[in-house]
Formats: sequence, structure tokens, C-alpha cells
Amino acid sequence: MLALSCCFRIRICSYLCYPIKFCFWVICIQPTRPVPSSIERGSDFLQTGTMLSSCFLVFLSVSPVIGYVCEKTAQICETSLDIEHYLTMSSHDSLAVYPKEGKLYKYDVTNTSNADPVPKENIITGDGWEMRRLLVVANQSLPGPDIIVYEGQTVIIHVKNHLHSDTVTIHWHGLHQSGTPFMDGVPFVSQCPIESGQTFTYKFKAYPPGTFWYHSHVGSQRVDGLLGAFVTVASIVFSKPNPASSTGGGAFISI
Repeated sequence: MLALSCCFRIRICSYLCYPIKFCFWVICIQPTRPVPSSIERGSDFLQTGTMLSSCFLVFLSVSPVIGYVCEKTAQICETSLDIEHYLTMSSHDSLAVYPKEGKLYKYDVTNTSNADPVPKENIITGDGWEMRRLLVVANQSLPGPDIIVYEGQTVIIHVKNHLHSDTVTIHWHGLHQSGTPFMDGVPFVSQCPIESGQTFTYKFKAYPPGTFWYHSHVGSQRVDGLLGAFVTVASIVFSKPNPASSTGGGAFISI
């Protein structure tokens, strides 16, 4: 028997896009009957399909992802990112945890029926593997918090480097940085990297509209968890017929 866990994000969009995190667990039971010899001599794909046919969904959880959403009427959107190391499968008091039946328990718990589970809110489970891995994250979140603003707004983001020895910069991938090339987040090209214990403030216009992402531009920090979504909501303008006009003119409405 094989247990698999997976978490992913989608956005539910109406007037605004709200990020939602889905988590599910899958149990795979390998058939005990012998595999036909024709399949043994055949492709691995058929064998994989036989095993996957015995997999079924056992649990699904949905929870909102905490991020930053700027007010549509605001001219300035201001938030912050605190960069630090973080261990997966570990609580705030640095105690390791392990998963069982969809819950987390401290490493020294042997009888889960008589123990209280550890709250999941402040624990990065990663892939659910019990061996802890050192990450680089923003605001103790993997991925980092979503940043959602409107086209044309001035964005101010304070980035504080809590790493003990590494420098850091944040690149806003996909944003044009027209007029603010020094806010592009490329170390030793557009800025000096942020030293340990220091804070750098990024300030730029949210343009163009679209779904982008931000990530570290130092070493391999982005593959260690320092990344997140950056969404610029478009200011849509369309023409609505004016029934009071005999010439069929229109009025412009901005959403």
C-alpha cells in the first residue's frame, strides 16, 4: 500500500481572484494477484496503469491562503516580506512532527489516540515526508503570500532579510519596471543585494496587468521556497449603449 499527499492552489474569480489551497490524500493498493506475463513483457505504462487503477481519494481539505489584496480605490499599496529560514515538518518550538491519518503529532508521541494533534496553520508540511528540510521562505509561507494589486497602483514592499549569512533580492517577474529599473531585483545589476539584518524597500507601478510571480534572484533560494504569486488586476474599460442618445453613442464605464 502506498499513501500519497498533494497540495495545490487555484483562484476562484468573480470580482476579485481569491486564492484557495486544496489538499488531498490518495491511497494506492497494489493488487496481490499475479501480473500476467504479457504485461510483464509489455510496456511499463500498462503496469503503472494497473496500479493506478487501485488508487482512490480518501480525504480532501480546502483552506484560504493568507495573502495581500490591495483596495481597488487605493493609490498606494504597501506590504512587507520577511525572509528567513524555516524547517519543514517542524513546529514553532522547533519540535519535529509526523503525519498520521491527516493530522500532525509531535515526534515523541507513540499513542495518537490519547494525544492532541499539533495545529497545522504554522507548519510547512512540504511533501509530507518526515525528514525535515531547510527552506528559505517569505512570511513563513511556502509558497510566499500572494500579492494582488490593481493596474497603475503604486506598490511599496518592504523586504527584511532575516537570513543569518546570505544576501537576498526579490525580482518581480513579468513587470516592466518602466521608469524604475533599479527596482527589478537583480543583484549587482539593478541594486546591491540586501545584507543580513537589513531592509530594502521596493517601490514601482503595477504594470502590465496579468498573473506574474516574484522570486529571489540570489543563488538557488527560489527553488528552496522563496517565491510567490504577483497578480495585477486590469482596469477594464468597455462601451455601454446609451438609450437616451438618438445617435447611438456610448458611455464608458470602468470596472
